[in-house]
Amino acid sequence: MRYLTDPKIDDLKKIVNQKYGVAVFIGAGCSSALKIPLWDDLLIRLNQEFKYYPDDKAVLSAIKIDGYPKVASNIKSFSVEDRYLELVRQHTRPVACHFTSLHIELVKMSKTILTTNYDESFEETLNALGRFHAACDWQYTPSTLGNFEYRGMGTERHIYHIHGSSSTGDVVLTEESYFRQYEKALSGVQTLITAVFSAYTTVFVGFSFSDKDFINFLEKAIEAIRAEKIGAGVATQKHYCIMSDNLSKDYFTIKELGRDATVIEDWNAKGILIKDSAKIPGKTVFTFHPDALAIIDGTDLDDSAKEHLSSLARSLEDNKEKLALLSRLNIEPIYFEGRNYLQIEYILRKLNEPVATSSAAFTP
Repeated sequence: MRYLTDPKIDDLKKIVNQKYGVAVFIGAGCSSALKIPLWDDLLIRLNQEFKYYPDDKAVLSAIKIDGYPKVASNIKSFSVEDRYLELVRQHTRPVACHFTSLHIELVKMSKTILTTNYDESFEETLNALGRFHAACDWQYTPSTLGNFEYRGMGTERHIYHIHGSSSTGDVVLTEESYFRQYEKALSGVQTLITAVFSAYTTVFVGFSFSDKDFINFLEKAIEAIRAEKIGAGVATQKHYCIMSDNLSKDYFTIKELGRDATVIEDWNAKGILIKDSAKIPGKTVFTFHPDALAIIDGTDLDDSAKEHLSSLARSLEDNKEKLALLSRLNIEPIYFEGRNYLQIEYILRKLNEPVATSSAAFTP
């Protein structure tokens, strides 16, 4: 696990071990082991009930064009309010288990947890720890929409559900709810985000940075915080995210391209792909031509091949855009390998280890 030697882990560990430590921002990836559907699957399941779109493929196409909140609003328009909320609650409750060891590492790491998830796995984690480890203080204050509690932040445990929770059914999912949350002046989440990102180093875990509405809001909030701190002559906060190293890749192996060597050589001959034998010693990989999407459109390839290649090319462009976003937000990525999500837990365990005191600092 080569990434466990990343010096950024040691830098962050020092902050974790400080008195007020860090805040953690939890995304949907932390709930995947609980068998809670991601946003695409949630909207597909809601549409299967209310049938605004003709099929699952139409839902996914609409998401790409219109975005999640618009699709959620469209589906809700064909529903009855109570039934809609009932299904949201039903589909956002854990199925496989109530929490995992990953959740335990996260509550050990920070007393300030923000999440866009609707499930209450962190509450379940702390309740269980309180039952079996009563000697430690696992008490917490849950906060959800319209009821964010700031007293004791940093010294007391707080779980902030900034998109609502499945127990209340009051969730941020549709265009209207996103407007109330992120566009309305002086909304509770604006105050919360400003308070947390001003005071803490924030660590994103299981967060894909694909929610455009939230990201636009976060960029504005962090820029305002940065301007205020620069004006006061105060250093701006650095933040971190734990991400798959797929984000840093700008190439594909033959296996990842998903076709046999003859087909790939044809794509290379057409100028769509560029062969690179120097990037990784002993292995041939392929990058996409800068104008790959236009080249693909102009070829005689069948629609299936065009769709496959375009999807791969766009994924690399998405990676570049996401890395640029992290840079603008002053968020440093700490990588784990591919889809080896267990490594996230290894990284968190290392962050939770006490910082070793050097012998030079020891006074007998």
